Amino acid sequence: NHVVLVDNGDSIQGEPIGTMTTGEANVKLMNAVGYDIAVPGNHEFDYGMDGAMNAIDWANFDYVTLHNGLTLAAKQVPPTFHARYQAEGKWYTYRIHNAPHASALYRNLTAHVPVHLDEKKMHRAAQQLLGTHDFAAFAAAGGSAKTTVRTIDRVSVERQGDMVTLKIHGNAFLYNMVRIIAGALIYIGQGKLDEGCIPRAIETGNRLELGITAPAAGLELTRVEYALDEE
Repeated sequence: NHVVLVDNGDSIQGEPIGTMTTGEANVKLMNAVGYDIAVPGNHEFDYGMDGAMNAIDWANFDYVTLHNGLTLAAKQVPPTFHARYQAEGKWYTYRIHNAPHASALYRNLTAHVPVHLDEKKMHRAAQQLLGTHDFAAFAAAGGSAKTTVRTIDRVSVERQGDMVTLKIHGNAFLYNMVRIIAGALIYIGQGKLDEGCIPRAIETGNRLELGITAPAAGLELTRVEYALDEE
């Protein structure tokens, strides 16, 4: 088996372009590589970027590019390797276009916030996320995580012109966790929430402390880290 990283330009992360069953996935992969491939299981799944990753992860092939995707790298791994569950760390980036008018070029890649943001206050507030905590308040309904305890070891908020960028690294993230963090920091940067809302939410588990969930358009899964990367 090989792991192939795919960037599918047809969808925004969190907004898949559709769903297909495993039977349909088998047909698509067979057409792509020219021979029969069995995707295990019997379920329906998204075929946005994450769905493509899941299908490819289980397939037995040497090289393939699906849709208009770009293959970035490939490495031989054991048959038991799982791209999601064996990840040891992840970098996420969340980009906010902070200007009176939305960008014609980057509107699908950034969240647009017309009201000025105080990025220094946002950065200061974000440091309260560091460490190992129960992040139950930072998870949207519908997630499948067995525990809501996560470790965040690096986080920053910086501005370059009209672009405010959140970068965050941790061992794992809950469903919509980064977007909820981004939404809270946006409200803090606007003065709608105080910086103490983050430790209060961690302590109480109260999602209502944190304001909005930021739009999917600004979110980027920048890097996934594996023990294989060190080999």
